[in-house]
Amino acid sequence: MGRNQELGAAGEARVATWLEDHGVIVVARNWRGSAGEADIIGDDGVRLRVVEVKTRSSGACGHPLEAIGPEKYQRLWRLGQEFRAGFGQSRDLVVDAAAVSVEQGRLAVEYLADVRP
Repeated sequence: MGRNQELGAAGEARVATWLEDHGVIVVARNWRGSAGEADIIGDDGVRLRVVEVKTRSSGACGHPLEAIGPEKYQRLWRLGQEFRAGFGQSRDLVVDAAAVSVEQGRLAVEYLADVRP
């Protein structure tokens, strides 16, 4: 596994912990459906959350959340619908985004709930 992949995996793990600390049950990680992969799928008791995680070690490539445009949002929405249907979920569905950045040697999380392009 390369450095970028390791950093991405660490970012996803950090967000999963952050979600659990905020009362969200992580029901799937790296779930694959027909439209691709969802980094994290969580359940907050009211909504099913499809969470896209973007991790960056520097700001050289722009803010991590800039990578989530309308096409990616639509793909994540389709993945959430597919997951919900396949597992008999009836919860409302939202797409969230998490930006993870390395700050003073630790992973900082910026979380945006219910993002829409």
